[in-house]
Amino acid sequence: MKIRKYLAWLLVFALVFSLITGNTAQVMAKSRKAAVIKSVSLKIGKKEVTKKTYTMKQGEKKKLKVTVSPKKGKKTIKFTTGNKKVATVSKSGTITAKKAGTAKIKVTVKAGNGKAAIKKTTWMKVKVTKPSSTDKNTTTEQPETPNPVVEKKSIVVYFSCTDNTKTVAEYIKDSTASDIYRIEPSVPYTSADLNYGNADSRTSKEQNDATARPQIAGNLPNLSGYEVVYLGYPIWWGEAPKIMYTFVESYDLSGKIIIPFCTSGSSGIGKSATNLQTVTKGNATWIAGQRFAGSSSKSEIQQWVQGLDLSKTTSATGTLVTPDDSTQTPDISEPPSVTEDPVQTPEPTETPDVPAGKKSIVVYFSCTDNTKTIAEYVAESTDADIYRIEPSVPYTSADLNYGNADSRTSKEQNDATARPDIAGSLPSLTDYEIVYLGYPIWWGQAPKILYTFVENCNLSGKIVIPFCTSASSGIGTSATNLQAADTSQAMWLTGRRFSGSSPKSDVGSWISELELQ
Repeated sequence: MKIRKYLAWLLVFALVFSLITGNTAQVMAKSRKAAVIKSVSLKIGKKEVTKKTYTMKQGEKKKLKVTVSPKKGKKTIKFTTGNKKVATVSKSGTITAKKAGTAKIKVTVKAGNGKAAIKKTTWMKVKVTKPSSTDKNTTTEQPETPNPVVEKKSIVVYFSCTDNTKTVAEYIKDSTASDIYRIEPSVPYTSADLNYGNADSRTSKEQNDATARPQIAGNLPNLSGYEVVYLGYPIWWGEAPKIMYTFVESYDLSGKIIIPFCTSGSSGIGKSATNLQTVTKGNATWIAGQRFAGSSSKSEIQQWVQGLDLSKTTSATGTLVTPDDSTQTPDISEPPSVTEDPVQTPEPTETPDVPAGKKSIVVYFSCTDNTKTIAEYVAESTDADIYRIEPSVPYTSADLNYGNADSRTSKEQNDATARPDIAGSLPSLTDYEIVYLGYPIWWGQAPKILYTFVENCNLSGKIVIPFCTSASSGIGTSATNLQAADTSQAMWLTGRRFSGSSPKSDVGSWISELELQ
């Protein structure tokens, strides 16, 4: 009897335990099911800013609103900034613009706990501009059409073949109430003339001829009544078209304030403005120029004009403020991209959540050791191994002469099939999960020996992070073109451009921003 009674109680206990544990499992299952994040969107005020650039004035504050779908379930939101010197972000999402520059704001949303937890990240960029003298300490949005900043009488003078520079010039005209004049060549440029891949094309010959001065059609404008001259042009071969030299040399610009601007797909204004200044007659004041894409918005142009604050600028000082990187020496002088506005660089690939401890390697190619310096900084900042790509036939200074259409690099970069041989054995990448890939910018692209590497190494399952060095050109489409040659379909993240003299701290900040280590 006692045994039967004991068994009966044991059976009751088992039934109760199964019911309790079953309900717990159901609750856990429901909890796991609730941990879902379909989308994360960002707004400032009513403006959608997810994966976009939002412009703020220095000292301004804005509240970043995060919307998560679905709304059900407990979620935590974390805000981080890639450059605290430019912009900070509080735990509640308030962005404070610190100083001029660009910072990436990353937003990470987490739902659930433990193994059932999931994360989703998105981002926005904050472009901070310097306030003009007319700005007040306010957090209100800039008006769509501000009052003209410059009281000095001004004219916009520009040259454009495909109307990209024309668009930017007209935005400047509207923003400054300037007059406008378009430089027209006596002999118009045809599409064949603009073929930089052909060493015999008209523009190829002109840009390689220091004495070339194409004639301008019609009468030149009388500049005597103007104090400010905005001077616009596309970037050809890293320089201003030679017709701009024709224009500048036709005047005595004493007492004028000259403000250059250019359009390009990726190249910066570089030394194009300083080279124009060297042929200027008279004691003019040249202000640091600005590069725009052909698709730059009117508001972007307006904000640049506002930031100039010409009310404090005096003429006839004969000075030129140059961009920080315009005097840097690249691994090779940067040849052209004649097209005024080629396909724009795609939006950055979102940085994935990567567990700590990923083994990494830095692979780089360098001729003058500018890229070598940056590569070593990357290796030191990530505790990575390092491998230098060495060509079977080393490049000589004559090989690197982009001014000579018959030089080795000129021919290689203009040959889509060129794949220079690499000396020695390629590294085994089996044990590496992250590959930092470094190179100089040649002709707006990666040297063709990088294609040799990418096409002969198995990058499957790797995270590839490109970086480049140049005097002014951005990384542009160089990384996306390398990615197109990668048949293993690795995950390629957005790359970064450095000057050859970038400090180690800049590289370290970039590595921290990636959050991969």
